[in-house]
Amino acid sequence: MVSAGTVFRWISEVIFRSIFAGDDTPFKHSTLLINTPLVVTQILLASEGPTGVVVTMASLLAVHLMAGTLEALAYALIMTSLPAVWYFLTTLPFTTSLTTSAIIAFRVIAVGSALLTFIYFLNPLELSTLAHKLCLKKVSLYPAMTWKVTPHVMRDMKSAMLSAELKGEKLWKALAVTILAVNEYSSMYEEGTYARMQDFKPRYWYDGKAMLVFTLILAVDITVLLLLYLRMIPA
Repeated sequence: MVSAGTVFRWISEVIFRSIFAGDDTPFKHSTLLINTPLVVTQILLASEGPTGVVVTMASLLAVHLMAGTLEALAYALIMTSLPAVWYFLTTLPFTTSLTTSAIIAFRVIAVGSALLTFIYFLNPLELSTLAHKLCLKKVSLYPAMTWKVTPHVMRDMKSAMLSAELKGEKLWKALAVTILAVNEYSSMYEEGTYARMQDFKPRYWYDGKAMLVFTLILAVDITVLLLLYLRMIPA
């Protein structure tokens, strides 16, 4: 029988690989001015029936294919399939239709994967740079720090759960150890960054190819969405 610790470790690994894993590729140097309307358009498409869901998934596939991050998309699909199965099972008694419930489930996968892809390509340095330009110098440090600290905490949590499982200890003890580690990290980071808050100057560069690819995909998505709204193509 699979233990609760094993399940939690597997879930944390899927979350890590669908959001935080990967190098600082050029495609993580696009801009929120393009990526934000792109994810909004993908979500709107997914709400427009099977055609919109297919276009959204094709759009996500194109993004990850061009960026060379298909592994991240695979983990995003695994992560979103869990709530999708739940929606399928819980809506089936009300819809009494396998097709309708399946469409709802695939819509959950499409919307969830679009959001995870947006977070995956979200660059904390851009947020830090924007905050710095808005004269929020103290705030500008936190986005970059959050993206640095969170993977460490998740790794420590996995190690603590594995250690507790091997020792036959209860899961709550592993979570307690993780909380203590987070408190320790907080003190260490607070002490180490206090002197840098006033001098922190984030630098963010934009990649022309990445912005061009995201813009072209956005243009296609908007075109299809308009055609669906105008009923020029079947939903």
